[in-house]
Amino acid sequence: MVSISRVLAACWLSWLLNFSYRMFVPAILPALKDELKLSDFLCSLLLTCLLAGYSLAVALSGLLAFKFGRRRTIGLSLMVSSLSSFLVPFSSSLPVLAFLLFIAGVGLGLYLPSALSLLSDLSEPRHRGKIIGIHETAAPTGQVLGPMVAWFLLSQGYTWRQCAIIWPPLLLTLSLPFLTSGPEPSLKRIHGRSIPIPLEFYLLALATYLCMTSGTGLISMVPLYLSVSFGLSAAAAAFIVGFSRITGILGQLVGGHLSDKLGRRRLLAASVVLTAGSTLAFSLLPYGTPLIGTLLLMAASHNAFFPVFFAFLSDVTPSSERSMMFSVMLAPGAVMGAGVTPFIMGWLADSYGYTIALAYPTSLALLAIPLVIFVTQSLKAHFRA
Repeated sequence: MVSISRVLAACWLSWLLNFSYRMFVPAILPALKDELKLSDFLCSLLLTCLLAGYSLAVALSGLLAFKFGRRRTIGLSLMVSSLSSFLVPFSSSLPVLAFLLFIAGVGLGLYLPSALSLLSDLSEPRHRGKIIGIHETAAPTGQVLGPMVAWFLLSQGYTWRQCAIIWPPLLLTLSLPFLTSGPEPSLKRIHGRSIPIPLEFYLLALATYLCMTSGTGLISMVPLYLSVSFGLSAAAAAFIVGFSRITGILGQLVGGHLSDKLGRRRLLAASVVLTAGSTLAFSLLPYGTPLIGTLLLMAASHNAFFPVFFAFLSDVTPSSERSMMFSVMLAPGAVMGAGVTPFIMGWLADSYGYTIALAYPTSLALLAIPLVIFVTQSLKAHFRA
């Protein structure tokens, strides 16, 4: 019998390094921009390469897990991201840097569907929201760690290239237990009656994609926004973003735990309303304490959404189909939310300014409110209110 606590600990550390690297790259963009003399659009294009690779791999992860096992897919994720991220600080041209970030994104994207499927299988349904919530606390912790490491090292005078050398050995070391683990039961399709998934579930997935835009996609551009619009140094912008993600840890824990107690639909609706409100306020406020306050609220509400959604997806999906279902449902959201958003915001910022650029994630966050309210009301007949 595999210990859920040991698997959870290993997965938590993997997700921590995964997310911290994805937030470290945006945090060093202002320093990278100054060194390479890049426009906002080209900086956002580099970030898009990382997140496009991530999105592509999310779509492939379920298939690889079905073929080779979930633990080995997680190990492969860590190995690929380690090797490619090791080469990033030594890149000598923009195309090479973009390619290496794309491959690093591919490695990072292989992780989540396999990990969520593995943890869902090992946890009892009545504790599933809590287990996934604990795992998901690694995401906001990584959102804090990545920018904070960038802030500390940049403020000490290190270059972004010197800062970037930290992650590869950690990722490589953590990959070994997964790659050398014994065989796990194969994921065979269940023939016969399957659990029906209501149509509203797919609308809820659409709402998730909208939330990814105002969450992961937007926050990736915040360091550059703070630096360009308010004149903050790269180190100061990285510190503010890292500090503001601390509340996401509480959001993950509270969201997952309360969804087990109160039901998934209430937590999903509350999360999306708070996320939209804080995103709108962030887009309108000048630099100051209230703006940082909106970042704190945004981190808590946005991060509360995902453990609830993942638990819900596990509730309605057969065990043999979970890795594939997570891939299918997360990939479009990763493309639209994490991958495309920096590209669109970078182009809008260069062409029309950041006021227009911020209107893109804000409008999608507002559109998510009526969609989630409608879907959660419709799902009341299927799941506990």
